[in-house]
Amino acid sequence: MSTQSYSSTTAQSPTQRRRSVPSSLAVIGIAAIAAASVLAPRVTFVPTWDGRVYADCIVAAAEAPAAPGVFRCMGHASHAYVAVAALVQSLSRGSYPLLLVVNVILFAAACVAFRRLLVAVFPDDAHRLDRAFLTGAFVVQPAFLAAVVQPGLDLPLLPEFLWATVLLLRGSYMAVAVLGTAMAFTKETGLLLYGVLVGTYAVWRFATAGGPLKHRARTLSGLFPLVVPVIAFGAYLVYRSLSSDGPLIGTAQGTGASFLEQLLVPRLDLYLINFLVITLVLNFAWIPASLIGIDAFVEMVHRLHRVRRRPTESANPRMAALIVLLCLTTAFALSRFITYGNSRYYLATIALIPIVFLVAVHRLRVPRSARLAIVGAYGIALAISNLRTVDPLSRAVYGTFPFGRHDLLRMTSLTGECCGAGQDQLAYSPEFTVLHDLVDDALHALSPGDSVAVVLPDSTSWFHIGPLDARTSRRTLRRQAVVPPRVLEVGEAIAFSGRVAPAYYLALPNGNNRKTLGRLGRVYDVGPERRFERGGYVLSTYTLSPLARAP
Repeated sequence: MSTQSYSSTTAQSPTQRRRSVPSSLAVIGIAAIAAASVLAPRVTFVPTWDGRVYADCIVAAAEAPAAPGVFRCMGHASHAYVAVAALVQSLSRGSYPLLLVVNVILFAAACVAFRRLLVAVFPDDAHRLDRAFLTGAFVVQPAFLAAVVQPGLDLPLLPEFLWATVLLLRGSYMAVAVLGTAMAFTKETGLLLYGVLVGTYAVWRFATAGGPLKHRARTLSGLFPLVVPVIAFGAYLVYRSLSSDGPLIGTAQGTGASFLEQLLVPRLDLYLINFLVITLVLNFAWIPASLIGIDAFVEMVHRLHRVRRRPTESANPRMAALIVLLCLTTAFALSRFITYGNSRYYLATIALIPIVFLVAVHRLRVPRSARLAIVGAYGIALAISNLRTVDPLSRAVYGTFPFGRHDLLRMTSLTGECCGAGQDQLAYSPEFTVLHDLVDDALHALSPGDSVAVVLPDSTSWFHIGPLDARTSRRTLRRQAVVPPRVLEVGEAIAFSGRVAPAYYLALPNGNNRKTLGRLGRVYDVGPERRFERGGYVLSTYTLSPLARAP
């Protein structure tokens, strides 16, 4: 049976079809406008934390003579993405809007691929609105839009992974091999995702082929081109092993165990729990997770009673089975390696869960009107979450910290990981970008230059400030006419108090400011608070002058 044949099982009158087309286009259009309204104000954003590292890497690659080594970022094999981003960046070096344009295009490609997968699973025109509502929810997913704003290597993996899945279903194996190679040379995680995708597809193809084992095995013989990315990356590792230029591949925080041990040996720790919370709770993810859980429970009960559930006539069962299996294997693979709780690491799993959600809703025989209401409410909740942290369950699980009149999630609370209440972890939605706006306002007003120290709370200074525009004292990606500020954390400022005069303390909301101000007060005269505010978000600053006789 061809993997390309999708059968229509639900009849729809010409009048219904004519009505559903503009309605579905309107839903997707509204979602696209909502996403654009979130992204457009961020055009003046300057990346921070890991995003700043990747942005600087792309700018540097745009300025340097073309060579394989210049496209590596933070030790990663990031050539595929960085080469494209650097080519666009060469039009105006140090331009964040150009970085944003590249990421918007990548995300748009991911949205199209997601819809193609929905069509594969739900091919009937009768489900056009179901597909539109769920595509709309995908378009406004906060974790995706935050990854669009904050440059990194995980966002480009999303369209590559989804399109590789689409093309695999079409049997376009050479195109899949090309995309798989791009995945491997975007980030090492890409090779892992590609291996999971191909392995899952092979198992699914073998299981659904039917007939004797020999026949099933022959159906896998045409998959040979899919090993090309593995061969290409293996050749790259050989080449890298002969070079002394940095690490062989990019690595992250880990247990110290071998790759295979981490991949295959089950474990239960706080990092795994945090992964489950990020994928199944964060940003209203508990809505689809709850329906999926109910469907799984019903299935278990039926199996225990040896009752066969009626088939879901509204979906292509083979395609639905593949996506469910792929979601499980992808989640398993991405949860094997201990790392920080950054939602961008898990975009592939977050992207597949909504399709499993819609399958579950159909299997539970939820009426059409209720189904659209549930998916629509989920999409609206996601859209709101781009602007405010309102999910009550996420707030209860992680706890919050105040940011003026608003709150952000204390994303490090479950694992106790670095840094403060969170740095890159806070990019669970675009709301984190308000911190950049306020820091920029403060730096512009204070104009610290390169002689006055900027003091930040401990464990919050990782690529947070960076070069300042010499004229405006605002943060910038450009490399000409800039001033490198002197940035210290509190511990350093206290240790060098005799040589730091004067200084400005920026009370970043993700730091422990009450404790910090008490420590600073022992060696500095802490001046009156100066507040910078935008939309209810507040950043306080203080002038620090060394005490005449510090104890």
